[in-house]
Amino acid sequence: MIKMMKSTSSRILLLAIVMVLSGCSLLGGGQGADATEEAAQVAAGPTATATPLALAPTLAVGTPTDMPTVEGGDGETTGGPTPLPEPTQIGAPTATPEDGNGNGDGTDSGDTPAVNTGNSGPGISISPQLGEPLDVIVVHGSGFEPNEKITFHWGAPDGSTGPEYYSMATDENGNFEIGLKVLPADRWPHSPPKERDLLQLRVFSESLGENYYWANFTYVPRVNAVTSLVQTYENADFGYSISLPNQWTWSWVEDDTSDVRFDSPGAGNGFIRVEAGTSTSSLIPSMMSQEFSGQSYTTRSISSGKYPGSEAVLNSGRVVQFIPSGGQTYILSFVNDSGAYDTNIHGSLTLK
Repeated sequence: MIKMMKSTSSRILLLAIVMVLSGCSLLGGGQGADATEEAAQVAAGPTATATPLALAPTLAVGTPTDMPTVEGGDGETTGGPTPLPEPTQIGAPTATPEDGNGNGDGTDSGDTPAVNTGNSGPGISISPQLGEPLDVIVVHGSGFEPNEKITFHWGAPDGSTGPEYYSMATDENGNFEIGLKVLPADRWPHSPPKERDLLQLRVFSESLGENYYWANFTYVPRVNAVTSLVQTYENADFGYSISLPNQWTWSWVEDDTSDVRFDSPGAGNGFIRVEAGTSTSSLIPSMMSQEFSGQSYTTRSISSGKYPGSEAVLNSGRVVQFIPSGGQTYILSFVNDSGAYDTNIHGSLTLK
């Protein structure tokens, strides 16, 4: 009898322990989950937030701008400002403004003079500058009157101005920033658009009179957009052009475009210098000393390709080409993100 009571007591005690332990897990499971989620959030840190940028209702003109709506590709409509990432400049402006008819007088052949100030000073800039129909671009503007009405229009660079696409008011400093949807393909001036077709965005205001600020958007299918040579830099001062991958940028010091520097979003980079004279044998030592001081290199002649000349090859494998033409020498060197000689960019050089 005593043994049976001890055994029963042991079983009761064991069962009680199991129930207590099970109760902590089952009854308190909700609290445990909350604690775990809270800990995970603390470990991850605060969630990054983007500064909201108003997205203009460009496909539904007339909608109040404080609560814009944008029609998506699936026909659905969403409201409210749309956060966009910080704009990334693709390419760079030319050194001087270009006009609509190419004669350098700052006017089109029609009654509406074109005013192009590139990405610096008053005017407008767009980012990105290339992509596909219905992409969202960020448009920045400055140089307008405070709180004045401005209107946006699309058109072909060599064509007439299209109907009003969107309107808004500048801020108290005469600036604005807005997200616009690029025209759908069936509304481009030359529909359907082909690769590298241009669509021009024009901004008018009363303070500009018949003038307008403009920026071009280039159609580039989203296929190998980072590695393909999808944009072209043209140097009118020294008569050459060269093609570059998407997101490469270029710059020079003040107004001196004889020395242009190029950079990719990664480690890729390059330069094109133009020097007076055609004696590569005398130019190579001085240029290599300036660009790659203390580094050893070998030289060889270039007899193949579009333009004959000379090459200096560093021990690292970097190639610097010296191409004499028209009383001057073009010196160029480009490497990709891996630091290897970029034959595609070099091969795209065109002398005018």
